[in-house]
Amino acid sequence: MSAKYDSLKQSYRARSKNDHEDFFPTYHALTRAILPYIECCNIVEPCAGAGDIVKVLQEDGRKVILLASDIAPRAPGIVKSDYLSGISSPAIVYGNTVVTNPPFKLSIEFFERTNELGAVEAWFLWPLDYLHGYARRDRIFGLHKEGNLKLKTCYPFVRRPLFDWKYSPEGKMPTGATSFAWFHFIRSWSAEPTIKWLNVTDFGKPTLQPKVKEFLQGIKKDLERKGLEDYAKFSKITGAVGKKMTKARLEAISNGESLPTKREADLLRQVLMTMKDYALERSIL
Repeated sequence: MSAKYDSLKQSYRARSKNDHEDFFPTYHALTRAILPYIECCNIVEPCAGAGDIVKVLQEDGRKVILLASDIAPRAPGIVKSDYLSGISSPAIVYGNTVVTNPPFKLSIEFFERTNELGAVEAWFLWPLDYLHGYARRDRIFGLHKEGNLKLKTCYPFVRRPLFDWKYSPEGKMPTGATSFAWFHFIRSWSAEPTIKWLNVTDFGKPTLQPKVKEFLQGIKKDLERKGLEDYAKFSKITGAVGKKMTKARLEAISNGESLPTKREADLLRQVLMTMKDYALERSIL
C-alpha cells in the first residue's frame, strides 16, 4: 500500500487512527425511523462512535443498551473494544439484538462476527447497492443454512440522506448521491425478504441541544461586552478563520428560532474545534 494512498485514506476518514476505523456519525432521524420495528429490547451497539444510535434507542424506554462499544470511543460511556477481534464479553451478544452503522468496507466481517456471536436479530445501516456483489450475496444474503441470520426486510430511505447533513433554516433536508437502507436480519426467518420504504423527514426537524444554546448565549454576552459588530471578529479571537455571521443570525440560532445553515455550522465547528470541545461540536450536527 503506497504512502500516497495511506495519506488519502487518513484524510478521508474523520479522525481515524486504525485501518479498520471509519467514522460516519448516524443522524438521529435515521435511527428513529426504525424504532417501531426493533422487536428485541436488549441492544448491543459495537460501532457506537459518539453515541448517536445509542441516544435514539434510549428514547424508547423499553430498549436496554447492554453494551455500546467502539474501537475509538468519542463519548463518555462508550467502551473501547474491537468487535472483530474480541469484545469484553462475547456472550453479551448471544440471544440479543445488534443495531449498528459499521465501517462500510467491513460490512461482511461485521455481519459474520454478529452471526458467529449468536445475535437473534441484527440491524445494519449500509448503502442500498450492497444488495449487489458476489461476495456479499454468498457471505451475507445467501446464508440459507438453518440457524444463520437471514435477511427479513430491507428498509431503503425514500430520499438519499447525507451522513453530515443539517436542515436548512426552512426545514429542508439536502440529499446525497448514495442511497442507504437499514438491513434487518433475524435468525429464525425462513420466508422471502420484504421491502419497506422509510421517509426520514417524517421523524422530526432537529433542534439545538441545551448545551449548544448555552454556548451560543455565552457568545452573545461576549459580543455585547466587547461591542463587536459581527461574529467574524469573535471567530478571530477564538482562532477560527473568518466567515461572517451577523449578531442577528447568532441571536436567532441561540434563541432556537432558526437552525444554522451549513456555512454557519461549519464556522461554529471551527470555533469549537479551536476550543477543543469535540463533544459539543457533535451536538451541533
